[in-house]
Amino acid sequence: MKKRMIKYVALLLALGMIMGLASCGSEDDIDEELALIEEEFEEDDEDFDEDFEEEVLEGDDDYELAAPVKEDISIKETLEDSTDGGHAILADGESAEYSNVKVIKTGEADGDEADFYGENAAVFATNGASLELSEIVVESDGRHANG
Repeated sequence: MKKRMIKYVALLLALGMIMGLASCGSEDDIDEELALIEEEFEEDDEDFDEDFEEEVLEGDDDYELAAPVKEDISIKETLEDSTDGGHAILADGESAEYSNVKVIKTGEADGDEADFYGENAAVFATNGASLELSEIVVESDGRHANG
């Protein structure tokens, strides 16, 4: 992938030089150079598509699905909060884990605290806290009740 990026940079630099020297050469020379550059890009794209397809088909043993499908999650607990500015899950300077939960957040909030600092967020970690979340469903409704 790094080798491919270097090729693209080199081709872009060559294109820039050609464009810069355009006033020095004939139009036919420029068209010919541009055609050569386009050919190289097409060849690189074909190689990239083949490499990408091989990677996808071979798979990655470390790959995990980033987000499970909502319908496939087995809910064991529901956490709700309807207070204005509150949180259904709040971790303040601590580590916590939540798994197989449904989070429901309603309530209202306005201003910078809600827009930029997490007020009224359904799930909120602050003061160095960490949350490990797996297979959760978050539903939020209300002004600035963000997931």
